[in-house]
Amino acid sequence: GQLSSVGVTFSETLRAMQAAQQEVLQRRKRHAFMVAPRPGASAVPLADLVLAFASAELERLKSRDGAPGFAKFADARLVTGRPLEAALGINRYLGVGDKSIWLGMGRGLDAIRDEFAASGTEDDLVCLEYVLEGTAGCHPREWQHSGGKQMDAFYEGREEDGRRGRPLSYFVEHPQAREAALLPEHVVALRLYTTAAFKSINDPLRNRSGAHPFPVTVAFINDGIKRLRAVGAG
Repeated sequence: GQLSSVGVTFSETLRAMQAAQQEVLQRRKRHAFMVAPRPGASAVPLADLVLAFASAELERLKSRDGAPGFAKFADARLVTGRPLEAALGINRYLGVGDKSIWLGMGRGLDAIRDEFAASGTEDDLVCLEYVLEGTAGCHPREWQHSGGKQMDAFYEGREEDGRRGRPLSYFVEHPQAREAALLPEHVVALRLYTTAAFKSINDPLRNRSGAHPFPVTVAFINDGIKRLRAVGAG
């Protein structure tokens, strides 16, 4: 339909959802799939729940106009990928053979260190040291990519989640990491992706010019994200 393989804005998606809701209102009343949003709450149509969430999220983004990151999401475009690309996975875009990636993953953290030592920028190396040896929220530098915040610092008014001052082992042993069966290498790679090093990881994937400088790091990010789907799945 309208949202198949063409790019659409978030607002357009919301309007299409609202139009679809009106279109099937009578049928949904007769055959609605009902869910309870929380234990003990009255059941409501799933479509109503999804629409309410989308509307609330759009209003939240509008209310943050001018805050760091708003422009990134307010006019986002939804573009679906090709099924063939999705089936073959990200490895084919790394410019390195599968066996080389597997061998690198077998070397674990040493391979990630070697990639950053060979190809990382000065900022990348700072981020790697922070993730491996530092404690969360305790690096004094304020980073431009995060709106002038320190790493692992929350926006004002946002409740801390207990990570501040914790070393890498805190994240490796976190219940969600355990539930997803994440290795330390997965955690390090995922943590790196939340730092300024994300640019050195993302740009080669977008440009697709030659071999990716961090193929093992990307492979651990990719596998870690997939494993995280296990959190709460049971």
